[in-house]
Amino acid sequence: MYPGLPTQSKIFCLKRAYSISADVTRGDVVTLLRKKDGDAYIYVWRVIGLPGDSVKTTRDELAVNGEAVQRKLVHETEHEKIFSEKIGNAQYLAAYNKNPEKMPPDVTVTVPENNFYVMGDNRFDAYDSRYLGFIPFAEITGRKIYASH
Repeated sequence: MYPGLPTQSKIFCLKRAYSISADVTRGDVVTLLRKKDGDAYIYVWRVIGLPGDSVKTTRDELAVNGEAVQRKLVHETEHEKIFSEKIGNAQYLAAYNKNPEKMPPDVTVTVPENNFYVMGDNRFDAYDSRYLGFIPFAEITGRKIYASH
């Protein structure tokens, strides 16, 4: 979740943070438990799409409900650009590698009821909804309430 959560950050989560799916808000950082190749992993992702939203990702572009995410460049190195992104009331940092080894797939979807579309803040190095699909509300195990760096 770099740059929002730098490497070796410790996060504190509120378990069972939501009573109903309508309590989840865009921009929340959530945890969930998923199995991959028989092993269980705890994923930490940012909620981008809510139930009923249309989400479109193409290379480094992101649009929710037909509106492009607002971006402002805040830092650039030889290898990456870091932007402040804003979708509605949610604002956070996102990193884009200038020379990614592999580009994530382009996706155009509508988020079903009781599901969410999540993305990692390190956009070209995140195994998120672009690969795994929607996240059912029942799979969300917590919400980040504090992080130490």
